[in-house]
Amino acid sequence: LRTPSGAEPVEGARVSGSFFQTLGVHPVLGRDFNPGEDRLGGPNVVILSYGAWLHPFGARRDAVGQTVDLDHEAYTIIGVLPRAFSFAPSGNAEFWVPINSLSHHEQMRTFYNFWGIGRLRDGVTMKGALAEMAAIATQLQRQYGVTGRNLTASVVPLSEIIVGDVRPILLTLLGGAGLLLLIACVN
Repeated sequence: LRTPSGAEPVEGARVSGSFFQTLGVHPVLGRDFNPGEDRLGGPNVVILSYGAWLHPFGARRDAVGQTVDLDHEAYTIIGVLPRAFSFAPSGNAEFWVPINSLSHHEQMRTFYNFWGIGRLRDGVTMKGALAEMAAIATQLQRQYGVTGRNLTASVVPLSEIIVGDVRPILLTLLGGAGLLLLIACVN
């Protein structure tokens, strides 16, 4: 982020245009990404985290519509996310921009570092979704002539991605807190 006092490193994330809609998150100020803003060559727009809106922009309502310099590109601020919004897999992202440009590496067919997030339609099981994703991966492998690699897909609950290996520790702490509460009630 380039500021009048110089450049400072900030956390950012690139997402598809329907990312916040999929998560059920609505900006508290301004708007979400419009359809097409995440297409290649789309406009440079950015949504601020609540913290980014407070710190560099002083929680000014007129921040929406202003431009900021991110990586030597001008981005127009279109919205501010709610204070409570946090998406653990993206770290502490303060600036959210649509994926509307790709680096040299991202344009290569062997670049497999994009993650997808979706919601299961009512009545669709995890097993059914996994089978469909595996079929799509196989079809893509045939369609694009990928050899020497076996394309796969996985379907995992978002809570598992966020909690991950910490789950047993959290359950142990929850059990300990419950036991402590039970001892206090008995006394």
